[in-house]
Amino acid sequence: MTDIKWLPEARQALIAIAALARFDRNAASVFGDDPAQCARSFRACALAFPLFLIVRFGNFYATTAATDQGSLILLVQTLEFIIEAVIFPLAALPLLRWYGREDRWCRLVTTYNWWNLGQSIVMTGVVGLHRAAGGAPFAAELLVLAYLFTLVVEGFMIEVVLGAGFFTAATLVLIDASLNQVVSMISAAII
Repeated sequence: MTDIKWLPEARQALIAIAALARFDRNAASVFGDDPAQCARSFRACALAFPLFLIVRFGNFYATTAATDQGSLILLVQTLEFIIEAVIFPLAALPLLRWYGREDRWCRLVTTYNWWNLGQSIVMTGVVGLHRAAGGAPFAAELLVLAYLFTLVVEGFMIEVVLGAGFFTAATLVLIDASLNQVVSMISAAII
């Protein structure tokens, strides 16, 4: 991450993600089919990791008494994050072959990785508001609305990046959400 040349690309990607969240179809043009750009996009996962831990540890300690299992919890949450970061891109490849869009895999993964950073920023802010509001009912509803919004934007992003229809995008979003839920449930069972 010390490569300074990467910073303008990161800035451009985050601006594009913000535009995609406003349903701007042209924003997806920032993300190409270059395998090197795709590989660099995993840096966005590294940037999202601390935000993931803030949300997860905050949720854990808000609902569970603190334990002496901090190292186990950190290990399990780290593994969950890594698995969630790679499971959808890996699962998407055979699906894209089936849909006849394998040539757009790098573009999808690049956009997806940057979207996950954007989603992490939004959800960390919303969770922070929820906690600041002391768990007020409107704050819980805000969490649900924010999560639903992120799913809608992810579907829009997939539709635009793949040039696919609604059902293809919805299928991929459901697969992503389902895979993440299964990994989260396994992680919670271990902790």
